[in-house]
Amino acid sequence: MNDKPKVMHGKDDMTFSLNDKRSEKTEEWQSDWSGKVVVGGTEYYLNGYQKNDGWIAGKLKAVPAKKPADDDEIPFIK
Repeated sequence: MNDKPKVMHGKDDMTFSLNDKRSEKTEEWQSDWSGKVVVGGTEYYLNGYQKNDGWIAGKLKAVPAKKPADDDEIPFIK
């Protein structure tokens, strides 16, 4: 048996997940590849663009921190 914990790619530190979105594109500006990268405990969105047969380039953008839900108070009613 393998006692190693299962790696959660795109969730665990120093991992990524990458999805081929080329068949789903409807506009040229949309990314060819998308996914998530986790470095130093920080999640980033990854958008990659197919430049040629062997090269993908792109950008990382930090995933915004989730705001806690505050269901106890309605701000416009006092």
